[in-house]
Amino acid sequence: MVAYIRKMKDWSVIKWAEPFEWSVPVWSNDNAKGTFKFAPDAPVNKEHIGEWLQFGENLWVIKDIKPSETEITVSVQDAINAFYRTHTMPSGYTVTGTFIKAILDTNYKAQSDAEYAMPYLNVTNTDTTPLIQPTIKDDILFVMSDYMREVVKRGIKITFTPDFFGINIAISTHGTARKAIPMDDGHSQLVKKEFSSDITSKVTVIYNGANNYWYLQADGSADWHSAPSPRIPGKWATIIVDEEWKAQGEVEKIFAKNNASLQVEFYSDKAFELNEPVIILDGKNQYESKISFIEINSDDNRYHYKAGDMATTLLEKLRLIINAQ
Repeated sequence: MVAYIRKMKDWSVIKWAEPFEWSVPVWSNDNAKGTFKFAPDAPVNKEHIGEWLQFGENLWVIKDIKPSETEITVSVQDAINAFYRTHTMPSGYTVTGTFIKAILDTNYKAQSDAEYAMPYLNVTNTDTTPLIQPTIKDDILFVMSDYMREVVKRGIKITFTPDFFGINIAISTHGTARKAIPMDDGHSQLVKKEFSSDITSKVTVIYNGANNYWYLQADGSADWHSAPSPRIPGKWATIIVDEEWKAQGEVEKIFAKNNASLQVEFYSDKAFELNEPVIILDGKNQYESKISFIEINSDDNRYHYKAGDMATTLLEKLRLIINAQ
């Protein structure tokens, strides 16, 4: 299959060549890099850094090109990287999808500076999620690619579909229903499971020389009366307070720092979407998660997936801990 290098300014085809090897994330929450390898005489050079690379129905931004006597290695990252610029925060928007579409239309598609314009974009939106606020720096600025990656993690679906005329960007909302993925069923093959945690589940609070014991409960609360049953595994910490009323707040701060994550890595011939809610079925065990990494490579015609990111709330972290026992 041929890879096309297209101009970022106007979508025109600059060069094309057939890679002999590739290992590239189609999408990933951590903005992972991948590589295509071409023959040493392929028409690919450093002038193409920053341009689009289209391979089948997938798109990447070229980040680096390293030629050698035996091959040309092209490093790429996903399509969101094309929208790297910093913008001032506009007012008046209350819907996430509407906000994203407005920024893409105004600052990229209809950009007045032709050097940075992307007139070939066709942006549509059906998302109605209340506005997810961007991370603001210097009071009014935000980075569009950072914002897009953040909202994708939080349930907004952004797809890039290239065609002859340009790129269709569709903004929508992920459904909440979880798709079951049985391992080793002839379609999906488990590679590995990794569970990690850094949990404090008991705190000794010393006040006026007396000890009080606080326990992390299954609902995420802190209680000094009794430990939960079953116990939540974790570390035992000790603190000193100078006022008795401060005890609960200080204990809750410690519990709020608890961290836990589960990652399941597998191959499948089935297509799933980034951050699609799934249930991984592994024998008698099942894990609720989201697809966080999608890769294609030349050595396997299946998709390479990773499911699971860092849990974001205390309750999510506790569910991971409890389910892992």
